[in-house]
Amino acid sequence: MSTQSLIDVVSDAGAQWHSYRDELSIPYAFGDVRAEYSVLSQRAGLHYSGHWGRLAFTGSDHIDFLHRMTTNHFLDLGDRFGLQAVFTEQRGRIVDWATFYHRNLQTLAIVSPAAHMKVRDWLDRFLFTEEVTISDLTADTSAFELLGPDAYGIAEECLDLSLDCVQPHQTISYPPAPDLWITALQSPWRGLRLVGYNEALVKCWNILTDAGVPPAGEHAWNIQRIELGHPLSGNELNDEHNPWEAGLNQSIHMNKGCYIGQEVIARLDTYDKIKQHLVGIACETDSLPEAGTVLLAKEKAVGAVTSSIYSPAFGPIALAYVRRGFSVPDTVLTRADNSHQCRVQSLPFQAHAE
Repeated sequence: MSTQSLIDVVSDAGAQWHSYRDELSIPYAFGDVRAEYSVLSQRAGLHYSGHWGRLAFTGSDHIDFLHRMTTNHFLDLGDRFGLQAVFTEQRGRIVDWATFYHRNLQTLAIVSPAAHMKVRDWLDRFLFTEEVTISDLTADTSAFELLGPDAYGIAEECLDLSLDCVQPHQTISYPPAPDLWITALQSPWRGLRLVGYNEALVKCWNILTDAGVPPAGEHAWNIQRIELGHPLSGNELNDEHNPWEAGLNQSIHMNKGCYIGQEVIARLDTYDKIKQHLVGIACETDSLPEAGTVLLAKEKAVGAVTSSIYSPAFGPIALAYVRRGFSVPDTVLTRADNSHQCRVQSLPFQAHAE
């Protein structure tokens, strides 16, 4: 029996490991970022996601508990289906954004990198007599994703999966490893997420790489993340912003009843009080603005950059929160760090017609 971990096989594939916020190591690249980006954009690649947190919820009251602790509706969640929801605090600000998968009377939550202890401790504050157990699986399990436009076809051929009419966040049956979670990702990503113990993950990784599917590092994934406008904890998602501002509308159920922060979130929508929006920024020059760079309109601060990167498709781009009066696409803003102009873009970034 192989004793290799997923980290071992990722390292053997040539991963260049970099520190992630001084807490975790992640495979930043595998030697050619542009090629890895091309794979994710045009075909399919393997993206290590073991640094994301994994919490398992069990107990007869755990669905009710998640229903009252998040922005989405859990009470009708069927077996092998899932959803995304936001943990919010009393002011309606973001604690974390998570994806939930329900199967066999338990619910698996994928939370942000380095956020599993924060989320678990946050939830523990609101547990009293309920029959709920929260198990932190982050250290004992791992994960990777098969991403790209050809991901489903490759998975059907190599793993013998049936993906006809599969729904976002649905868990797909995989008889060779019944304990493995194989789930469908939601648009704008296309692909599958595999979560479980090392032996099953390593087998699947090797099947896919033997079929010619290459790995892609965090740098290439982050380029695509910013192009797609996908917010990330520590950048776009934090307790300074609410889910409306971050564009997490699909994770908010407006008719589900009370949850922490619900009154604030409902009032922001009802009275049209959302003050800023997460938008794309196209930079005028190749110099990338650092996170926190202030954006100006008529010499007044109207926003701030949260993430930036150089995209092979779009050049230097960024994500930023911009006040709603200046968040309309094609609005010209000025960077406070160097006075260079930039332009607001809708998300996801789209190529201009010739």
